[in-house]
Amino acid sequence: MADSKKFRVETPTGAVEFDLDKILSAELDPEETKEALKRKLNLLNIKAGEKGLLWSLVDKTIWIGNKLLKIGQKIIEVVVYVVSKFPMTVSGLVLGLTIQMLMQAIPFLGVFLGPVVGSLLTGVLFFGGMILDLKNKIQVLLSGSIHTLKTAFSEA
Repeated sequence: MADSKKFRVETPTGAVEFDLDKILSAELDPEETKEALKRKLNLLNIKAGEKGLLWSLVDKTIWIGNKLLKIGQKIIEVVVYVVSKFPMTVSGLVLGLTIQMLMQAIPFLGVFLGPVVGSLLTGVLFFGGMILDLKNKIQVLLSGSIHTLKTAFSEA
């Protein structure tokens, strides 16, 4: 494939190579994917109106070259994945952005407070949520390891 678009990303654990043609031409059953996505979206702990707003994106598409990409479906998949894997990080980010918008609404002072203090507060809440998510992931990993060690030594 001489005209295939390949991207290589270096990570601390090794290199990962992506083939854009394979990603864009992935054949999925759209109805099955939509139903699975709808089930995942319904499991999120958000209001029905917000779920409806997210679901309205599912049929949005975009042309990239001569390929049709279901961009709305991809966005919803990413949102559902991030919210399910990192709930505290998302909560911190949403809370920080909400406070920042409220600070910007203050007459006269909001012009100065919003961009500086609001951005700092958003960053602090985002990283605070990320630390809590990482702490929870580490606790789950350690509890699984401790349980494995206990069962290994109790059998011996």
